[in-house]
Amino acid sequence: MVRGVVIAIILVGLLAMVALAPRWLMELSGNQPETDQPACNLAHEPCTWDVDGSHWQASLTQLPDEQGSARFRFSIKTNATIERMHGVLRGESMYLGEYPVLLTYSDSEQEWQGVFTPPVCTVQDIMVWRIDLELPGRPALNAGQRLLFEVHRK
Repeated sequence: MVRGVVIAIILVGLLAMVALAPRWLMELSGNQPETDQPACNLAHEPCTWDVDGSHWQASLTQLPDEQGSARFRFSIKTNATIERMHGVLRGESMYLGEYPVLLTYSDSEQEWQGVFTPPVCTVQDIMVWRIDLELPGRPALNAGQRLLFEVHRK
């Protein structure tokens, strides 16, 4: 009898967690844009900014994908001398973790490029993502600009 009650309580607790987890994740992410940083939507136009006397331009291109998921090419052009750089993909509209965007330098294109597939959000039809640029030992390179884009669930 006691065992049955304990199992029922555990099942109700698990169901409550499953039902409330998406709402909790959305509240955890804050859903509030950082008002001190202007946002630039990479899906509509390239984003440009200046840091420490260097000019930066970021662009995003959606690539065709046979499997139906959204794949993107992220490109960075700059006149700064850089040995290594990578991006970090973070959910802006809801926290879904942090994902590295590996960038390699293309001599022929004179730019840094990386191809990535953002995770699919199963709670929202439209997910807003942010890409932050990082160099080893330096603060975020796009500190004056939030690089955003949207992914629509199919």
